[in-house]
Amino acid sequence: MKKTDIFIAICLLTIQLSFAQDFKVDLRTQLEKENPMKIYNNEETSMLDLLEVMETLGIKINKFELGKFDKKYNMVLLSDKYDKGKLVKTDTLAQFGSTYHYYESGKPYYDFIDKIKIITKDNDTKSELFIKTYSFSRKAGVELNRTSENSFFNWRSYSETNWELNKKIPLMVFASSWKDEKYGFDRFCGVAHLTYNEKETNELLALSPSYVMIYYKVSEK
Repeated sequence: MKKTDIFIAICLLTIQLSFAQDFKVDLRTQLEKENPMKIYNNEETSMLDLLEVMETLGIKINKFELGKFDKKYNMVLLSDKYDKGKLVKTDTLAQFGSTYHYYESGKPYYDFIDKIKIITKDNDTKSELFIKTYSFSRKAGVELNRTSENSFFNWRSYSETNWELNKKIPLMVFASSWKDEKYGFDRFCGVAHLTYNEKETNELLALSPSYVMIYYKVSEK
């Protein structure tokens, strides 16, 4: 064999070896696999950090306990819009039942729902609603009018949301800021978690020039 042929053969073998694929079970964690260059500081990122990021994007997750059901009921999720303390509009956001079905080993079963989740995405005077239970999901929206050029809007949730038959159960309120007459700027303060017909809750609703209340009702089938 000529020297040139030997040299070429050695070069080809070197190239083949350099591109050889060695297989080995990847024992890295899932996070290490998804973030191999460590461009995301996942070890230093907490759930609170993620919630704060969502808040800057106008997104908030709200979960409400409904209590225990003992049989099938009809349920309806509604919104009431108030302007200067007067009810001006009522909308039906969703209608559903107190049961849901699921599968286990291919067999269907039924159970009662125990909570409802409402994800809000705010955009100035509007808020999109993503409503979910175990049995359905819906989209809806609410909108308020400005009462001044500096008006801003916030959500407040109720702390006690267990169902009662044929009773209006408030879940959350989308309310407008109000003008501070003494200092001349818009403000939004007061109780962070609402309680039905409680003094501080009523004061917040009385001060807000416009708001939308989200609530549900349970009735016999």
